Amino acid sequence: QFKQRPERAMIPLPDSFRCRLAAKVGKPLGKSRTSVGQPVELNLSTSSFGVVSAMLVDASTSIVAVHHAEPTNSKLLWDPATAKDIYVKTAANTTQDKYTKLTIDNYNEVILQVWENANKVRNGQASFAVLLFAYIDKSTESAGNRRATAHNIETSAARVASYMQEQHMELGPLQTNYASVVTARLPAATPISIPNNATMQQLGHIDRMAAEHTEARRL
Repeated sequence: QFKQRPERAMIPLPDSFRCRLAAKVGKPLGKSRTSVGQPVELNLSTSSFGVVSAMLVDASTSIVAVHHAEPTNSKLLWDPATAKDIYVKTAANTTQDKYTKLTIDNYNEVILQVWENANKVRNGQASFAVLLFAYIDKSTESAGNRRATAHNIETSAARVASYMQEQHMELGPLQTNYASVVTARLPAATPISIPNNATMQQLGHIDRMAAEHTEARRL
Protein backbone atom coordinates (compact mmCIF):
# COMPACT_ATOMS: atom_id res chain seq x y z
CA GLN A 1 0.00 0.00 0.00
CA PHE A 2 1.37 3.36 -1.04
CA LYS A 3 1.86 5.93 1.65
CA GLN A 4 0.59 9.39 0.88
CA ARG A 5 3.44 11.85 0.62
CA PRO A 6 3.06 14.59 3.23
CA GLU A 7 2.62 18.08 1.84
CA ARG A 8 5.46 20.48 2.42
CA ALA A 9 4.76 22.97 5.17
CA MET A 10 3.95 26.40 3.77
CA ILE A 11 6.34 28.95 5.22
CA PRO A 12 4.97 32.52 5.25
CA LEU A 13 6.38 34.85 2.60
CA PRO A 14 9.17 36.87 4.25
CA ASP A 15 8.97 40.67 4.37
CA SER A 16 12.08 40.94 2.20
CA PHE A 17 13.41 38.53 -0.41
CA ARG A 18 15.99 38.20 -3.17
CA CYS A 19 15.24 38.94 -6.79
CA ARG A 20 17.35 38.53 -9.90
CA LEU A 21 16.77 41.15 -12.61
CA ALA A 22 17.82 40.43 -16.19
CA ALA A 23 17.56 42.81 -19.14
CA LYS A 24 16.73 41.34 -22.54
CA VAL A 25 16.75 42.85 -26.03
CA GLY A 26 13.39 42.69 -27.76
CA LYS A 27 9.69 42.88 -27.08
CA PRO A 28 7.98 41.47 -23.96
CA LEU A 29 6.24 38.09 -24.17
CA GLY A 30 8.29 37.16 -27.23
CA LYS A 31 11.23 34.82 -27.77
CA SER A 32 14.18 37.06 -26.95
CA ARG A 33 17.45 35.14 -26.71
CA THR A 34 19.69 38.18 -26.29
CA SER A 35 20.56 39.35 -22.79
CA VAL A 36 22.11 42.69 -21.82
CA GLY A 37 25.08 42.19 -19.53
CA GLN A 38 24.74 40.08 -16.40
CA PRO A 39 21.65 39.82 -14.17
CA VAL A 40 21.78 41.85 -10.96
CA GLU A 41 20.58 40.70 -7.56
CA LEU A 42 18.52 42.93 -5.30
CA ASN A 43 16.65 42.63 -2.03
CA LEU A 44 13.01 43.61 -2.41
CA SER A 45 10.12 43.89 0.03
CA THR A 46 6.39 43.35 -0.10
CA SER A 47 5.66 46.84 1.21
CA SER A 48 5.47 49.33 -1.66
CA PHE A 49 5.33 48.66 -5.39
CA GLY A 50 6.32 52.28 -6.05
CA VAL A 51 9.61 51.85 -4.19
CA VAL A 52 10.23 48.44 -5.77
CA SER A 53 9.52 49.79 -9.26
CA ALA A 54 11.98 52.66 -8.77
CA MET A 55 14.67 50.23 -7.57
CA LEU A 56 14.17 47.98 -10.59
CA VAL A 57 14.31 50.88 -13.06
CA ASP A 58 17.51 52.12 -11.37
CA ALA A 59 19.04 48.64 -11.59
CA SER A 60 18.03 48.34 -15.26
CA THR A 61 19.58 51.74 -15.95
CA SER A 62 22.85 50.51 -14.43
CA ILE A 63 22.79 47.41 -16.64
CA VAL A 64 22.25 49.54 -19.77
CA ALA A 65 24.92 52.06 -18.71
CA VAL A 66 27.55 49.33 -18.33
CA HIS A 67 26.44 47.88 -21.69
CA HIS A 68 26.83 51.27 -23.42
CA ALA A 69 30.28 51.77 -21.89
CA GLU A 70 31.56 48.92 -24.08
CA PRO A 71 32.23 50.36 -27.57
CA THR A 72 31.42 47.20 -29.49
CA ASN A 73 27.96 46.82 -27.95
CA SER A 74 24.85 47.92 -29.82
CA LYS A 75 22.99 51.07 -28.78
CA LEU A 76 19.83 50.45 -26.80
CA LEU A 77 16.73 52.61 -26.33
CA TRP A 78 16.37 53.26 -22.63
CA ASP A 79 15.04 56.33 -20.86
CA PRO A 80 14.61 55.84 -17.09
CA ALA A 81 12.33 58.89 -16.93
CA THR A 82 9.55 57.11 -18.82
CA ALA A 83 7.39 54.31 -17.41
CA LYS A 84 8.98 50.87 -17.64
CA ASP A 85 7.33 47.46 -17.50
CA ILE A 86 8.91 44.66 -15.49
CA TYR A 87 7.90 41.04 -16.05
CA VAL A 88 8.14 38.12 -13.65
CA LYS A 89 8.60 34.40 -14.20
CA THR A 90 6.02 32.92 -11.85
CA ALA A 91 7.15 29.27 -11.95
CA ALA A 92 10.19 27.24 -12.97
CA ASN A 93 8.50 26.01 -16.16
CA THR A 94 6.92 29.34 -17.19
CA THR A 95 7.90 30.28 -20.76
CA GLN A 96 8.64 33.85 -21.87
CA ASP A 97 5.30 34.30 -23.58
CA LYS A 98 3.58 33.55 -20.25
CA TYR A 99 5.56 35.97 -18.06
CA THR A 100 3.39 38.28 -15.94
CA LYS A 101 3.71 42.06 -15.99
CA LEU A 102 4.04 43.51 -12.49
CA THR A 103 1.62 46.32 -11.67
CA ILE A 104 0.61 48.21 -8.56
CA ASP A 105 -2.60 46.15 -8.49
CA ASN A 106 -1.10 42.66 -8.78
CA TYR A 107 2.36 43.06 -7.18
CA ASN A 108 1.71 41.42 -3.80
CA GLU A 109 -0.54 38.74 -5.29
CA VAL A 110 1.99 37.77 -7.98
CA ILE A 111 4.94 37.66 -5.55
CA LEU A 112 2.89 35.42 -3.25
CA GLN A 113 2.09 33.18 -6.24
CA VAL A 114 5.82 32.86 -7.05
CA TRP A 115 6.49 32.01 -3.38
CA GLU A 116 3.78 29.34 -3.33
CA ASN A 117 5.06 27.84 -6.60
CA ALA A 118 8.56 27.67 -5.09
CA ASN A 119 7.11 25.52 -2.31
CA LYS A 120 6.31 22.85 -4.91
CA VAL A 121 10.02 22.42 -5.69
CA ARG A 122 12.46 20.77 -3.28
CA ASN A 123 14.34 23.50 -1.39
CA GLY A 124 12.59 26.03 -3.63
CA GLN A 125 11.77 28.37 -0.77
CA ALA A 126 15.17 27.94 0.87
CA SER A 127 16.87 29.28 -2.28
CA PHE A 128 13.99 31.59 -3.20
CA ALA A 129 14.66 34.37 -5.71
CA VAL A 130 12.10 36.15 -7.87
CA LEU A 131 13.18 36.18 -11.54
CA LEU A 132 12.40 39.54 -13.13
CA PHE A 133 12.92 40.77 -16.68
CA ALA A 134 13.13 44.16 -18.38
CA TYR A 135 12.81 44.28 -22.17
CA ILE A 136 14.72 46.90 -24.16
CA ASP A 137 14.65 47.80 -27.86
CA LYS A 138 17.72 48.35 -30.01
CA SER A 139 18.41 51.81 -31.36
CA THR A 140 19.17 52.58 -35.00
CA GLU A 141 21.98 55.09 -35.27
CA SER A 142 21.16 58.22 -37.20
CA ALA A 143 22.71 58.95 -40.57
CA GLY A 144 26.08 60.69 -40.43
CA ASN A 145 27.27 58.86 -37.34
CA ARG A 146 30.49 56.90 -37.54
CA ARG A 147 31.25 53.42 -36.29
CA ALA A 148 33.05 53.35 -32.97
CA THR A 149 36.10 51.57 -34.33
CA ALA A 150 39.22 51.06 -32.22
CA HIS A 151 41.00 53.82 -34.18
CA ASN A 152 38.11 56.29 -33.78
CA ILE A 153 37.88 55.56 -30.05
CA GLU A 154 41.64 55.98 -29.58
CA THR A 155 41.55 59.34 -31.38
CA SER A 156 38.46 60.45 -29.48
CA ALA A 157 39.92 59.38 -26.12
CA ALA A 158 42.89 61.69 -26.68
CA ARG A 159 40.54 64.57 -27.62
CA VAL A 160 38.33 63.93 -24.58
CA ALA A 161 41.37 63.77 -22.24
CA SER A 162 42.66 67.08 -23.65
CA TYR A 163 39.22 68.69 -23.27
CA MET A 164 38.89 67.48 -19.66
CA GLN A 165 42.32 68.91 -18.84
CA GLU A 166 41.41 72.28 -20.38
CA GLN A 167 38.08 72.38 -18.52
CA HIS A 168 39.58 71.04 -15.25
CA MET A 169 37.05 68.20 -15.30
CA GLU A 170 37.32 64.94 -13.40
CA LEU A 171 35.47 61.85 -14.60
CA GLY A 172 35.59 58.23 -13.48
CA PRO A 173 37.01 55.48 -15.74
CA LEU A 174 33.60 54.30 -17.02
CA GLN A 175 32.45 57.88 -17.62
CA THR A 176 35.64 58.73 -19.50
CA ASN A 177 35.37 55.61 -21.64
CA TYR A 178 31.70 56.32 -22.39
CA ALA A 179 32.45 59.93 -23.39
CA SER A 180 35.18 58.66 -25.72
CA VAL A 181 32.83 56.13 -27.33
CA VAL A 182 30.07 58.71 -27.81
CA THR A 183 32.57 61.12 -29.38
CA ALA A 184 33.94 58.37 -31.63
CA ARG A 185 30.48 57.83 -33.10
CA LEU A 186 29.99 61.49 -34.03
CA PRO A 187 31.29 63.12 -37.24
CA ALA A 188 35.01 63.88 -36.90
CA ALA A 189 34.50 67.67 -37.02
CA THR A 190 32.00 67.71 -34.13
CA PRO A 191 33.32 69.77 -31.16
CA ILE A 192 33.94 67.83 -27.95
CA SER A 193 30.97 67.82 -25.61
CA ILE A 194 30.83 65.59 -22.54
CA PRO A 195 27.46 63.77 -22.39
CA ASN A 196 25.10 64.76 -19.59
CA ASN A 197 22.48 62.05 -19.90
CA ALA A 198 21.11 59.30 -17.66
CA THR A 199 23.79 56.84 -18.81
CA MET A 200 26.57 59.26 -17.88
CA GLN A 201 25.03 59.91 -14.46
CA GLN A 202 24.59 56.21 -13.78
CA LEU A 203 28.18 55.46 -14.81
CA GLY A 204 29.30 58.20 -12.42
CA HIS A 205 27.43 56.44 -9.63
CA ILE A 206 29.08 53.11 -10.53
CA ASP A 207 32.52 54.77 -10.69
CA ARG A 208 32.01 56.29 -7.22
CA MET A 209 30.86 52.95 -5.78
CA ALA A 210 33.92 51.20 -7.27
CA ALA A 211 36.23 53.88 -5.83
CA GLU A 212 34.63 53.51 -2.38
CA HIS A 213 35.05 49.73 -2.49
CA THR A 214 38.69 50.10 -3.50
CA GLU A 215 39.30 52.56 -0.66
CA ALA A 216 37.53 50.28 1.84
CA ARG A 217 39.83 47.37 0.91
CA ARG A 218 42.88 49.48 1.73
CA LEU A 219 41.68 50.21 5.27
